[in-house]
Amino acid sequence: MSEQRILVQVQFTYEEFRPFYEGRAKEVVAPSLDGRYIRFPASALRPFLTHNGISGVFALKFDKKNKLISTDRIK
Repeated sequence: MSEQRILVQVQFTYEEFRPFYEGRAKEVVAPSLDGRYIRFPASALRPFLTHNGISGVFALKFDKKNKLISTDRIK
């Protein structure tokens, strides 16, 4: 398998995500839809931050060395 796609549920208010946005916290841990907890760089979610925060289901794509290569909001 060359790539792995994992769906995660993310829910942060603007204030909860602020330390991640400012770089004071580097990684997010979020539940996947299949029951695992996935750790990934918080910077992957920065483009999705609104004044309401971040909420939704995101598809994380990892390469064969488990490096995050893309993040897409799907819900």
